[in-house]
This record gives sequence, C-alpha cells and structure tokens, in this order.
Amino acid sequence: MLNILDFGCLPQAGSPSKRPLTWPDTNKYFREGIVGYCNSVNTSPEQLKVVFVDFQLANLRLFLEQDWLMYSACNRIVLVTDSYLLPLANYYKSMFRQVDSVIQRTGESSDIFAKIDHVIAGERVSSTSQVRLSSREICLLRTLIHGVTVGDLANRLRLSPKTVYALRHNILGKMGLTKMNDIFTQAYHSVR
Repeated sequence: MLNILDFGCLPQAGSPSKRPLTWPDTNKYFREGIVGYCNSVNTSPEQLKVVFVDFQLANLRLFLEQDWLMYSACNRIVLVTDSYLLPLANYYKSMFRQVDSVIQRTGESSDIFAKIDHVIAGERVSSTSQVRLSSREICLLRTLIHGVTVGDLANRLRLSPKTVYALRHNILGKMGLTKMNDIFTQAYHSVR
C-alpha cells in the first residue's frame, strides 16, 4: 500500500511493495539530496522509517487530497516545504499524527541539514511559523484549484460571492500570494 508514495497513485495489483525515502518522485534532485545527505552522515536510508515529502507548490494538487496520508502508516512523514505551502504543512502537522515534522526549506542550508539530523535522530521538528490553513480554506482551495469560478462556488456552498472572495483572499494572504494565478505561476517557476 505504500506504493502511492512512490508513484503518486494507487498501487496496482501484484506490484512490489517498497518503502520510499522521498515522495513524490517528481524531483530527482530532492531525492538525490536526501539520500546523499543520509549517506554522508552514515545513515542507511533503508533503515529510516521516514518519508521526506517534497512539499512544494508544484505538487499542490497532490497535497490537497488527503489520500496520500493513508499509505504512510508505517512511516513518519517529514514535510520539507517551501514558504508558500507552509500554512498547509502546518495544518497537516496539527491534524494528522503521521506528519511528524515540518522543515521549511528557506534559510541557510546548514539549518536545514541540522533539522534533518534531528529527524534522523528520531526527534520532531516544527516550523517557527504557526500560520495554518483551516479545513474550510483547504476545501475552498481544492475547489478553486480545479478551476471552479467564485460564482459557481458561492452557489454550491450557499455563500455570497463576497464571502468566497474574502476566504480566497485569506488563503492567498496566508500563502504569501496575491492572486490565484500566482499559484500556477509560482508552481511553474519551481519546476523549471
């Protein structure tokens, strides 16, 4: 069942089960960096019961669905996040016990490696920011990211469009963005 962490989708019948160290496998540099660092500190990645999640804006659609958490029962999850998704990472850490730590990837590389050392030692790491999205904001973001207009969303939720705009503004503010289009623009630039 842990194959979803490797491929970003449900496992196929008869497929071999292996425990990933990183997920999703969309960023080879992230994986090579984590594996390389573990090897450099004489820690066998296979012995760690940790999944380092590349929690960046480019992977936002994957993280808005909570299914990815169900396949991690045997692993501690460490979210290595960019500043845009820090509020979403903080939400997951507060709501789901599998999410063990949140490492923000901004700042000095020595600070990031020190936090990874704490994780390898079995300790928990939290971000300094406590800003997080609410369940309602995540539901709204999930719908907006799929292209539903504010008017249609207001009708579905039986809210005024003004309320939906205010919620959207709050979400974007917490993420450090100003427009919905910024989500797609930043995601594009982060994978280039």
